[in-house]
Amino acid sequence: MKKVLLIAGILLSILSCNSNKKSSDNSIDASLQPSLMTSLNGISYADASIMINRFLHNKTINYSQATIWFKKSIINSMDSLLHVIKNENVAIDGVRLYFGKDSINRNTVIAVATFSDGYPAPNDTSELIHRDFFYLNAHYLTTPDARGTANYSPVQGALLFNNNFVCPPDSTSTGCDSAGLHYISCTKAQSMISTFLNSITNVKKDTINITSEWFDLGVFDDINNELKKNNKADGLRVYVGRDLTPQGSTKIFRDAFILVTTEDNRTDYYKCFALHPVQVRSWGHHGIDDNGEQCPTNCNVVTWK
Repeated sequence: MKKVLLIAGILLSILSCNSNKKSSDNSIDASLQPSLMTSLNGISYADASIMINRFLHNKTINYSQATIWFKKSIINSMDSLLHVIKNENVAIDGVRLYFGKDSINRNTVIAVATFSDGYPAPNDTSELIHRDFFYLNAHYLTTPDARGTANYSPVQGALLFNNNFVCPPDSTSTGCDSAGLHYISCTKAQSMISTFLNSITNVKKDTINITSEWFDLGVFDDINNELKKNNKADGLRVYVGRDLTPQGSTKIFRDAFILVTTEDNRTDYYKCFALHPVQVRSWGHHGIDDNGEQCPTNCNVVTWK
């Protein structure tokens, strides 16, 4: 399953390289130096590698009710940067979210831009491969806000942790397109988070069973557009939940990112937005976004897995 999230602002400059140089087994152009590379949320390639590998060696979740929140301006800056790069003839197609751990072993998120090289994925020839892209330069990347604000206990406004919170009516009442590729209802998101928390506290399975999740560019466009047109909106909250349906041949209930827009001092809100078509795989995203490509099992050219 998947969920997404990201970004905003107005960016300044970008150094672009010819990303059409491709390696058959590496998502990073060999001509690029890691010291010049960064994630979409301002974490250097070197630091991201340390944080993600720290998670890969210990996939436990230390704080079950952890979230990360990105302010509205950062969401805008991220989305803007992706389009600036795309206009430089790099085939930017989305964002991959990795799990990581900080220096004191707390879970966090690293957001990485991706581009399509046109090659179909080996296990699904109807899909393209999404290679990580790190060669970024924009002012917002140097600010503390770029990394987001992590919370490791319930905070006011994170409504999906509250079992007494009653979700607004689902799509049949509000006009949301429940068949939208990236849409999940508030009710389903609440159930996914409850299932994840139950597994950790009662079943004692305290490990996260995915390492990353990919979302197409249109998801971030829709989130950014919603935040920009809502004067009360202030950002985006990222939760972790567990899918309610087993995935793949192994029938594992996969964990997933759940992204929710916020307003009025970081309070979740749920509504339909972005009913316009955007790109081939991205239309009808409403309220809460889900359904990306998870690793495992979609791990083609993923940098860390």
